Amino acid sequence: MDSFHITPAQVARNALHCAREAVPIPLLWKSLEGDCKTFVAGLAAAKKRGQVLGRKPALSVDDRKRVARLKSNGHSLRAIAGQLECGVATVHRALSTSGVN
Repeated sequence: MDSFHITPAQVARNALHCAREAVPIPLLWKSLEGDCKTFVAGLAAAKKRGQVLGRKPALSVDDRKRVARLKSNGHSLRAIAGQLECGVATVHRALSTSGVN
């Protein structure tokens, strides 16, 4: 059998449904397995179509270069974050991936 991951939200949702409908627990697990397989198949189909999955990056490539340039010119993380209208953690992450300290 394929391995799959069940989220706590899925367990809670299906457990509540089973409790209301008096569905036996083995049927609960069977329905969760089907949900997971469908979800994974949907992700694979989206990737095959060329869709980009996940969250959109907060900073573009040009913004990341700008962060490195501003930091090398002596600007603080807070000042850079204010200019780019993003969080300080985002600026810090951009610097750590670019190799600038």
